[in-house]
Amino acid sequence: MSTSWRRGEYRRLLRELATPKSRRLLQRLQWDREALRAFATWENLIDFMQAGEADESDQDRILRSILAEVEQRGDPTARTALLALFWPGLAKVFRQRRRWDRDPDELWSTITWVFLRAISKFRTARRPERIASKLINDAYRDLHREYRRRWRFQNGTKPLEDEDGDEVHAIGSTAPDPAIALVESRHDSLSVIRAWAEATQASQVDVELVVRTRLLDELLADVAEDLGLGYEAAKKRRQRTEASLQSFANRRNL
Repeated sequence: MSTSWRRGEYRRLLRELATPKSRRLLQRLQWDREALRAFATWENLIDFMQAGEADESDQDRILRSILAEVEQRGDPTARTALLALFWPGLAKVFRQRRRWDRDPDELWSTITWVFLRAISKFRTARRPERIASKLINDAYRDLHREYRRRWRFQNGTKPLEDEDGDEVHAIGSTAPDPAIALVESRHDSLSVIRAWAEATQASQVDVELVVRTRLLDELLADVAEDLGLGYEAAKKRRQRTEASLQSFANRRNL
């Protein structure tokens, strides 16, 4: 996965946040939450956060407002906004941990997956402060846990340890180092996958790849073997399936 591709994907997120539907969410949030009233567009808000102009209390107020939409309504626009906000920080994790996977597409897919899963599990009432640090560190721990399992399965070696022991808490690319979680619960995720499978006439293989590896936490290598697929072929197939699933969920506002 090239840097230019990731930049293009980031621009796609910004275009999605410029749609009337996304602007309506921002306007609704501004009606209830004073912290967001200074920003005319999502892009203005994202630029402000990524530039490091917000102190930690400002960050917390803004992030808490957006996360509440995910927690209470499972709003896909709110998830998109959070992914765009944290994009430079996630890209930094990708660069720092590039050696963890020979396939850069798989590494990036896993990074975004664990981050979106961290968003879906986050509870604003339990973490009133340092929200950015909590999200990125939860995602990073899940990323390390996922690759630890893969390394142990593939060659029995110990996982690569962090070069430092520091927390990851970046939103912007200049901050210190630090499919798809569609909805809050596993039951709801299965409902979305069923709806997607029916609408797209997805194969049983594609459904199993996502359900077993993403929801049931089975190793991709095990599932690939069960389904008669090579490991690399299964990775590529799961990536295509997740992209289709994400597109379906966004169109249906799931």
